[in-house]
Amino acid sequence: MSTTAADALTGAQKAAILLVQLGKERSALVLKSMRESEVEEVLAEIARLQSVDTAQVDEVLEEFHGLAAARRHYGKGGMAYAREVLEATMGPEKATELLARMEASLIEMPFEFLRRADARQVLSFLQDEHPQTIALVLAHMRAEQAAIVLSGMPDHLQADVAHRVAVMETTSPEVIRRVEGILERKLSSVLQSGDMTVAGGLAPLIAIINNSDRATERLILETHADDIIARTGAVELVELGSGSATKTRVLLDAMRDAGTLTRYIPVDVSATTVHAVAEVFVEEYPGLSVYGMVGDFERHLKHLPAPAGPRLVPFLGGTIGNFPPGSRRRFLRSLGKTLGPDGHLLLGTDLVKDPHVLEAAYDDSAGVTAQFNLNVLHVLNRELGADFDVDAFEHVAFFDREREWIEMRLRATVPQHVRIEAIDLDVDFAGREEIRTEISAKFTPERLRGDLAAAGLELVEVFTDPDELFAVSLSRRA
Repeated sequence: MSTTAADALTGAQKAAILLVQLGKERSALVLKSMRESEVEEVLAEIARLQSVDTAQVDEVLEEFHGLAAARRHYGKGGMAYAREVLEATMGPEKATELLARMEASLIEMPFEFLRRADARQVLSFLQDEHPQTIALVLAHMRAEQAAIVLSGMPDHLQADVAHRVAVMETTSPEVIRRVEGILERKLSSVLQSGDMTVAGGLAPLIAIINNSDRATERLILETHADDIIARTGAVELVELGSGSATKTRVLLDAMRDAGTLTRYIPVDVSATTVHAVAEVFVEEYPGLSVYGMVGDFERHLKHLPAPAGPRLVPFLGGTIGNFPPGSRRRFLRSLGKTLGPDGHLLLGTDLVKDPHVLEAAYDDSAGVTAQFNLNVLHVLNRELGADFDVDAFEHVAFFDREREWIEMRLRATVPQHVRIEAIDLDVDFAGREEIRTEISAKFTPERLRGDLAAAGLELVEVFTDPDELFAVSLSRRA
């Protein structure tokens, strides 16, 4: 294959040359459709451009034209037709080269958003997932990246995942897409994939956001699941925000082992998530009836089916702490109405700790929580056409001792005017003016009992970890 003047250029350098030829207005339109990281890379190359050889410009433009034509003809008549057109236009050798590049660009590997991440981030993100999910992801990752992830897992999990990878046969593309969609939404709810940096990794972020490691709550469930099922006699489980249903399996396993499991009701705003979880659980628990419901658990609980027997409704992860007091009690009251006469609520709550420990967790020295908080402004800019100057805001977190909650805010470091185009809103911020972005209430036994009583619920039992960092409480209608 012949070598041209453009062959020595990187993709970003070629893009820079192309945008310069397009002019400012057209270039601006192109840049608007690109990711922020791509824009930065291309603009850096434009800044480095001094003088460009005319031959290089011509070859870049010819290559761009060829790729564009190939995509257009591929869309009309397939790869064979695109090859015929390009060979007639520029000869077999150049056509083969361009089509090879186009084919590579059209292929999108599964779990690409995780393949771009540091292995330590992937390990932290996957470690609570089901072994089959982990095996599916690792089978589609680079060997060296997968090896690092696998080696960081506990020995028993390593063996299980390695066995599943070894015996894995062809997996349906539809199943892969569903699992990929669940994991990507789960990750994007924390950070944009482009924001995943090695600084601190996802492990501290997960620990910070949940205020104690997810493993703490799971440990409580694993220790007391049999007792919980024995006390409740639960025959069905309603899961609110099913996600990948990681911790729910502990309860479902206990119900299966007790011989009481008959129905599982996943509730999630994503139909794909509901379908995927339903398919997995029907296979894992033979004879299980699944009633999936697509909806918002804050608004659509009244559409749940009537209980078919004693019902267990877990609401875990400390999410209840993000509700203000009035909303929290109203939501608990609505949960109580779904239980039926013999049902129980299983509630995960973060407990009050030393304020210095809490504040350190929400304002960590690595700046991970600050990234999470500032990402709110990035989302507003991207989704609602806002023009927040993110660099002109700083992260603030403190423990309100009177209300016993952590409060996170964003503080404007300088006066600024912000336009939010999608909702036709203009906002002026004074210097040091703050936006409250989140509260995370911490609980004492008294607060928990009071909130439940106000919602018409009676506390039955409280289960905690040995360090009393987190609690899982069982309650029923009073």
